Amino acid sequence: MKRSKKIISAIAAVVVVSASFFCGVLVGRNSDEDMATLRFVIDSYKKYYLEESDDYVCVMANSIIDQYSHYYTAEEYKTLQNVSVGKRLGIGVTFSVDKEGVYVYSVHGNSPADRAGISEGGKVTAIIVDKEEAAVVDYPSLVSEMEKAKDGEYFGIKILYGEEEKTFSVVKEEYRETYVFYSDESGDYSFLTVDGNLSFKKRSDLPVGSFDSETAYLKYTSFSGLSSDEYGSESQIKTALGKFKEDGRTKLIIDLRGNGGGYMNIMESFASHLISVKDGSYALVSKAIFKDGSTERFYAKGVDYGEYGFEKIVFLADENTASASEALIGATLDYDDKNIVSVVLARSVSSSGYEYRTYGKGIMQTTYERFTLSGTDAIRLTTAKIYWPNSSICIHGEGITANTIKGKCFEAEYGEGDYVLGYALKNII
Repeated sequence: MKRSKKIISAIAAVVVVSASFFCGVLVGRNSDEDMATLRFVIDSYKKYYLEESDDYVCVMANSIIDQYSHYYTAEEYKTLQNVSVGKRLGIGVTFSVDKEGVYVYSVHGNSPADRAGISEGGKVTAIIVDKEEAAVVDYPSLVSEMEKAKDGEYFGIKILYGEEEKTFSVVKEEYRETYVFYSDESGDYSFLTVDGNLSFKKRSDLPVGSFDSETAYLKYTSFSGLSSDEYGSESQIKTALGKFKEDGRTKLIIDLRGNGGGYMNIMESFASHLISVKDGSYALVSKAIFKDGSTERFYAKGVDYGEYGFEKIVFLADENTASASEALIGATLDYDDKNIVSVVLARSVSSSGYEYRTYGKGIMQTTYERFTLSGTDAIRLTTAKIYWPNSSICIHGEGITANTIKGKCFEAEYGEGDYVLGYALKNII
């Protein structure tokens, strides 16, 4: 599917990595003939190939697998493991680029950019380093100017929101990412580190939408954050839902726009709050079918759905809602015996015009590790298709559309501002 904008990660990390689903240990055996052939290919490549790369193992491994699979060197795999628990380096912004310029596509929770007050949607106009201001006209100029700022030293970034240009002071540093943002009529909340401690705090008295006393909004950015402490996704989701329950809200909007998925065990945990089955029970929320026909099943453990008194659950989704996000939506829909679950889709641009759908990643990757004296490298491979628990729907290549779940999936009427959230509030909530 053609994208209207190119999304570029500028978190100041050298290697761009994606969240994988599982970890295992690589155990396998190749025939002597296969190994001899592989040795011949490698030796010939290193000796004769005109554009030989020192990183030839990565080049060869990644040329034979799909876009979701990847071979990681030991250094890359260490970065991947850090990202999986939210350890990042940079300012915490992902930028989008089109012919008009560079824009803030998203801001990582608890990052220097988030703490500085940067929000998505603005156009980057300039970078200020050592009191020298330089215009940003495209992505290369942005990168060039940001590289002039040393790690740990603050620099300025100018962003145009509508007709108002704002200047923010940010720093490239290590931080722990958070994933949950919450809003209701009382204001806007998120998880921020204050004096070395992470706290769930109000950021503004202005909520992200026009909510009534029964409605709350939860934006979840990634099925990542595997740590068991307060920095982990599971803890943050439970804390936000605890506020929802304590305040007596009954209608929940879950924003999964831009959420590309991640770890299935986090999906299992999130689903335990949303599926309509008996509290305390274990319920199937997804199943993976492998190459040999074997099946792995994923369960929501210790369901507490009944504690929240849901009257409405509305998911917001777009073309970048993928993988575990799609699986969570599917599981919640499959157990919707009260008919209270809906999905609102944003409009996207395709080669044939406009369409409304999620990304369509209904496959699972498994990561296999190899332990060596010099470190641990790994290969992530696509190993199974994912199916919804009761309907056995697999959305791979198609995504969630109004045809997938007739009567429960709505195409938001395009308009100014956050028209997707506005549609949900006006037509469903």
